[in-house]
Amino acid sequence: MLDESLLDKNRKYLVGVSGGVDSMALLDMLVKKAYNVIVVHYNYHFREDSDLDENLVRSYCQNHHLPFYVRQGDKKEYQKGNFEMLAREKRYAFYKEIGDLNGIDTIILGHHLNDHLETIVMQLQRHNTKGYLGIKEQSYVKNMHVVRPLLKLKKQQLIVLKIILNIMKTIQTMIHVIHVIM
Repeated sequence: MLDESLLDKNRKYLVGVSGGVDSMALLDMLVKKAYNVIVVHYNYHFREDSDLDENLVRSYCQNHHLPFYVRQGDKKEYQKGNFEMLAREKRYAFYKEIGDLNGIDTIILGHHLNDHLETIVMQLQRHNTKGYLGIKEQSYVKNMHVVRPLLKLKKQQLIVLKIILNIMKTIQTMIHVIHVIM
């Protein structure tokens, strides 16, 4: 599922985690495959439930003993202009700051095939057809190497994978409880 040809277990990476299914599935795959990661989360406070996402990511990091950095945004900053563009600019500046602080020049993101196709449609609608259409598996933003090892997977595959992992975790917990009782 995870395109490991883009990764090296001897390197340390930042991983951008929003708290959504895509980035949480990515983080879980990286942890299970023993990649050395530092988790970064930008809380825009744009939605009422933004803190729930932050708490989910924080909890996962605490449970797996992962370094975790969070930046608190102010939704007033996004009242004027294009939210997506402003949010992306702030998010990547934060990634660069934490990367520099930890001597890391690569960030792993959870973009998937649906994101890639959506980007192509938006580019075509805007008549932005010069150069590459969609999202590249690897790119550079703010002198950071950006890697997207889920780009060949559909969002539905990530959701099914997450459901299966949750079921397996529940079964393992039940087996453990049965062993303790007996």
